[in-house]
Amino acid sequence: MFDYIDKNITQINEAFTSGSLTSHDFVLSLLQRISEIDNGEVKYNSILEVNPNALNEALVLDEERKNGHIRSSIHGIPVILKDNINTKGAMHTTAGSITLKDNFATEDAFIVKTLKEKGAIILAKANLTEFANFMSYNMRNGYSSLGKEVLCPHNIDKDPSGSSAGSAVSVSLNLAPFSIGSETGGSIMSPSMQNGVVGLKPTIGHISRDGIIPISSTLDTAGPIAKNVTDIAYALTNLKAKDPNDPVTLIKDDSYKDYTEYLDIDGLKKLRIGINRDNFDKLPQLRKDAFLNVLNILEESGAILIDNITLNQPEKIFHIMKYEFKRNINKIS
Repeated sequence: MFDYIDKNITQINEAFTSGSLTSHDFVLSLLQRISEIDNGEVKYNSILEVNPNALNEALVLDEERKNGHIRSSIHGIPVILKDNINTKGAMHTTAGSITLKDNFATEDAFIVKTLKEKGAIILAKANLTEFANFMSYNMRNGYSSLGKEVLCPHNIDKDPSGSSAGSAVSVSLNLAPFSIGSETGGSIMSPSMQNGVVGLKPTIGHISRDGIIPISSTLDTAGPIAKNVTDIAYALTNLKAKDPNDPVTLIKDDSYKDYTEYLDIDGLKKLRIGINRDNFDKLPQLRKDAFLNVLNILEESGAILIDNITLNQPEKIFHIMKYEFKRNINKIS
């Protein structure tokens, strides 16, 4: 079978077109990886639950492709969802909490409806820091009472970061081409960095938040996690949509954009990038070296570094989160 491990979605689509890969075989292989790797001798625990209908859905999409109907550039592509995103049907929505272990959502989140309309296959729900890490001041990243601890594939003794730990680790383990996480203040970007994958927090309003267990109405958004920037572009292209139930999406430009057209090897030239060194001195030497190496690569690629900026966001946003959380969580209960 076509070796998909190091391939991006462009190459996977080419394999679909040539007939060297079907969505059914792709899903079957990924389900085997979940069983043998995520739930193997070392239990990484990135997956809470698989979609029992995934193989049948893949067969339907293969038949559509055979008949010349291709819904989008992610037709037949499996995706993993953070389990604070509602999915109607056979899978639960739990936020990782044992108190919600029997909870079934009555409707798909808008983002799930969008993915299904585009022909993506919801492969599984990902473990997370319980309730997106808004339960206590000292909960371990990646821990949930239902799914237990998510482990970092590169070093199981290290913090996998969170709260979208399972979404990031599942991609790092090659369990799907991309996953969906959610972020209020670092919950996509931080676990992506820690687990060696690419994460993007889109501009608020690019992706609907309807049907996602909330923290902050002014800070929350879902976003994609993938192995490479190309697959992030595919995900972003197909996730953008307006949703009357999330009014902030209605004020955004609704024109279709294929973000893969903006992939440019010289895209960093003259790009201004702010560098915050507030915690640099607290880093171990290996991390300092890695940080400085990244700065060198950015400069060599033509970026303009604006050094020693100060960001007060971490101190400020927590007050917003505390204020908005009670109102938002009560609204959905």
